[in-house]
Amino acid sequence: MPSNSLGDLSILIGRPLGQESRWRAAFEAQGAAVIHQPALKITATPPPMSMLETLKDFNASHCAVFSSRPAVEHSLSLADIRRPLKNGLCWAVGRQTARELLRAGMTSVRIPANGYGADALLNDPAFPGANKVWLFGAEGGRTVIARTLKDRQIEVHNLWVYQRTPAPLDLHAHRALGTIKPGNLLVIASSVAVLERLVALHGPMLKGQHLVSLG
Repeated sequence: MPSNSLGDLSILIGRPLGQESRWRAAFEAQGAAVIHQPALKITATPPPMSMLETLKDFNASHCAVFSSRPAVEHSLSLADIRRPLKNGLCWAVGRQTARELLRAGMTSVRIPANGYGADALLNDPAFPGANKVWLFGAEGGRTVIARTLKDRQIEVHNLWVYQRTPAPLDLHAHRALGTIKPGNLLVIASSVAVLERLVALHGPMLKGQHLVSLG
């Protein structure tokens, strides 16, 4: 077994269904047992026409900001969004989101120079490089980006293209958690919302375990 193996640790991942595969593969390659309990369910919510109308003003002095991979998927699947952004500047909060933008055909994609996430994006001296910004994401998510840009006197248009709702209890995951001794579980919290839902579903079983926060 490699020296950097995770040994007897089990890993609890709360990523939405379909977004956990890369994490699962990485942890399993290190010898860890992976338990997947989706914390949130993602559902597309096409923005109203009044929001889409604002994109008619999008030009080279503006930029689009994508807060997640689902934001890319549920935005650029819509022709009314993809067309005006095709040759425009797009910022992504991290590398995975940037890769999705490139796969979707966007030609000018940037990421934070150091780190990833909202803070890294806002601390990049080149961001946003525009006097008007369209922010694509889920309602209630990444609000710090919009607030900070408005404080900087930059015009912001929020286009909510998906929603996150609590996912149901996974009985298989719940039973597996019941067999793990204190100190042998690593809980990966990719966001506050994910952590809160995992605690709501499995709270007593998480006492005495390890927590890793990504932000």
